[in-house]
Amino acid sequence: MNLLEIEAFMAITETRNLSKAADKLFVSQSTVSSRLNSLEAEVGGQLILRRPGIKGVTLTPKGTEFITLASRYLAVEKDIKTWKDNVSKYDLKVSAPHSINSYLFTGLYRRFSSNSHLRLTISTHWNNTIYNLLDNYLLDIGFVSRPFPSKNLNTTPIFYEPLVLISDRRYSSYPDVLDASELSVEDEAYLDLGVEYEIWHSQNWSPVEKSKVNVDTPTLIEFFLQAERAWAVVPLCVAKMLNRDGNITLSTPIPELPRRTIYVVTQRDVNPSGVNAIRMFIEETKRYVATLDYVRVPAEDGE
Repeated sequence: MNLLEIEAFMAITETRNLSKAADKLFVSQSTVSSRLNSLEAEVGGQLILRRPGIKGVTLTPKGTEFITLASRYLAVEKDIKTWKDNVSKYDLKVSAPHSINSYLFTGLYRRFSSNSHLRLTISTHWNNTIYNLLDNYLLDIGFVSRPFPSKNLNTTPIFYEPLVLISDRRYSSYPDVLDASELSVEDEAYLDLGVEYEIWHSQNWSPVEKSKVNVDTPTLIEFFLQAERAWAVVPLCVAKMLNRDGNITLSTPIPELPRRTIYVVTQRDVNPSGVNAIRMFIEETKRYVATLDYVRVPAEDGE
């Protein structure tokens, strides 16, 4: 007894006609008859009455009794298939800072929302928290802007994005190009953008000079720009989102701002069941950022 034989029997009971059952299953009538004969041989009795010259068929008492069993058989087959499909899905856990998740990767995550072989669990954390979660095998992939040393994790540059200086034109009038010496650090809403920006910042202002406010998410930048001469440095993707109403001025300071390096972090000893999913996601990430005209990947820079 097999699935094909059961399906043939159920198609016959539904249509009461071998020819229509064959059409329903997209097979020949002889195939349906053959499967029915095999099934009847296995159950040890006739299930369907076929009479020469009569198109319709009727069930024998044994056939009527078998309908319930056949229905249960098909239901179990369906449950097993659903179970197998769900088990084969890998729950890929990905984390990145807010400036990446909410402003840069939304298009990437949308690509995976319909992937039938992957469940995506996305979280937003600070860089050091991402390392701690990966160290404890609570994440599969992390994207960070500030690398930390770890003997258990691999940290690799995956792309670079430009930084820009922004202000709200309703409150400030900074030009398109300006000397950094014209800026007061006391007017800055400071966002941690990684080592490169930290170095650039220390080259232009003394550590003794403090920013007006330090924020841990770009969402707050928009609010703090609503003050006279307020400014901030953010990734270009954030600036584009904040400028949805056309109120944001993008300026280029001199010395030139560095780019922000984004690193992908994974375990050295990867979970074997997740190897393919992790590799697929990283490869798709590289393809995705390559479509963004303002983002650069290491290969393009020869690094």
